[in-house]
Amino acid sequence: GDLEEKKFLAFYVENDEVLAVAGSNSNLDMAAVAELMEEGEIPDPEQIRSGEFEPVEKLKGLRG
Repeated sequence: GDLEEKKFLAFYVENDEVLAVAGSNSNLDMAAVAELMEEGEIPDPEQIRSGEFEPVEKLKGLRG
């Protein structure tokens, strides 16, 4: 995310599992993450930390 623009997602991780997410100015990403979590499709924390995780794109990929 971008802290200067106050646009970011913050993931709560415990035992190498994403348990929750909070966001600022990221409504589409938050909605996509919520759906991904419901479907058990959230990436592992390392993938998220890499900066390559794009929630909306990941969800689009699952939807075809």
